[in-house]
Amino acid sequence: TRYAIERIAKVYSDLYGVSVVVLRLFSVYGEREEYKGRYANMLTQILISAIKGEEVVIYGDGTQSRDFVYVKDVVEAFMKALEYSKRDYDVFNVGFGRNHSFNEIIEIIERVTGLEVKRMYVRNPIKNYVMHTLADVEKAKKELGFEAKVPVEKGIEIIYNYYKSRLS
Repeated sequence: TRYAIERIAKVYSDLYGVSVVVLRLFSVYGEREEYKGRYANMLTQILISAIKGEEVVIYGDGTQSRDFVYVKDVVEAFMKALEYSKRDYDVFNVGFGRNHSFNEIIEIIERVTGLEVKRMYVRNPIKNYVMHTLADVEKAKKELGFEAKVPVEKGIEIIYNYYKSRLS
């Protein structure tokens, strides 16, 4: 669906001169996701479960990985895209440029917060599940001047301080 939208935007750019900058967002996490429940970013779901002392369900064995990018970095990418001088059509990946498995995220959360993450691994029922994502961020660095600044460890610390006061 997203690719189809990008193609439609390209057609409008070509036919009508509409300026288009597409940002392909990878696994965005941050504050204020608590209302999303099971639709929140997986990193956030794991952290919220740890704070509440609840078990988090991990589909598969936890080796699947995501390129997690902090929401304020994503906002910076949008600001850079608004200032982008090339004005026809372009596409950029917005991620950190490093991926972490869910098991690694659990270890980092436990280390940063001192909390225990209770987890239950279940068979993954999704047939076309994407096991790994990793943004190639070189084009965004070179052409947009965008580079994510908040590593996942720091991002977890930031959002932990936000969520612990609201959910404890």
